[in-house]
Amino acid sequence: IILVKILAPGFYARQNIVTPVKIGILTLVVTQLLNLIFIVPLKHAGLALAIGLGACLNAGLLYRYLRRHGVYTPQPGWPVFLLKVAAAAACMALALFATTGESGWWLSAPWQQKLPAIIGLVLEDNRVDVDYHEFPIGHQVSEESMAVVGEFMRAA
Repeated sequence: IILVKILAPGFYARQNIVTPVKIGILTLVVTQLLNLIFIVPLKHAGLALAIGLGACLNAGLLYRYLRRHGVYTPQPGWPVFLLKVAAAAACMALALFATTGESGWWLSAPWQQKLPAIIGLVLEDNRVDVDYHEFPIGHQVSEESMAVVGEFMRAA
C-alpha cells in the first residue's frame, strides 16, 4: 500500500490523473473477485490475502506503466540493496523463531506476560546490533543472549 503512495506522485507530477484512477478501478474489481474466491476456504484470512494481493497488483501496474513510458529508471545498486533487505528480514524472522517458543503460549498468555517478552526481544535485537556491527548481513546472536532471552520467556 505504501508503494502506491510512492508511485502515484509520478503520475500527478505529469498531470496524469486518469491512469492511476483506471489502474485503481481495475485493482478494485480484481480485489473483489479475489475476496469471492478466498472468503469461503480461508474465511477472514482470505479477505486479508485478497487485499494484500490487490495492493501488490496496484503497485505492480503503476510501476510497470512508469517504467514502460520512461518516467522511472532505477539506479544501479537496487539488486544488492534488495538482497540486503531480504537478508535482514530473514535474520529477524530467524531470531524471532528461535526465541518466541511455542505459539500456544503467545495465544494464551495474558498481556502482562506478553509485554515484557516483546520488550525483551526488542532489547535483544538492539543489543545484538550494537555487539556485532554486522547488520543486516551476518547478523549473529550470541549463545549467552539467547540463553537470557530463553530463560526470560520460560519465566514469563
